[in-house]
Amino acid sequence: MPDHRGCEPKELMRGDIERIRAALRQDLKSDKFGTVRKMAHELDVSRSEVSLLTRPGESYRYKRNGLSKKIIERLLKAVAISEEIKALVREYLSKKRAGLYGHEPCEGSDPTSV
Repeated sequence: MPDHRGCEPKELMRGDIERIRAALRQDLKSDKFGTVRKMAHELDVSRSEVSLLTRPGESYRYKRNGLSKKIIERLLKAVAISEEIKALVREYLSKKRAGLYGHEPCEGSDPTSV
């Protein structure tokens, strides 16, 4: 786990999201998915959503609020998504729930609650 001491909350969030996005790009390049269409089908989201997730560089959509609950749920439930990516998503989710990204800390039994 990277050392994030001294990072601003939004910088921390963007860095963690970029790690998830980089891992998704690797999966997309592998034979596991091969195409944006196949990954979109596996995650049950639109191709444009997958393009936003896997496009190199910052995506404005994720800069301010982070990953949506829908995307988090789909990444965690998808069978073809690697355990490495799921671990990154769980780490992101635990930090978000703890309020480390500048959001209010939240509690609850739903593991995808954000």
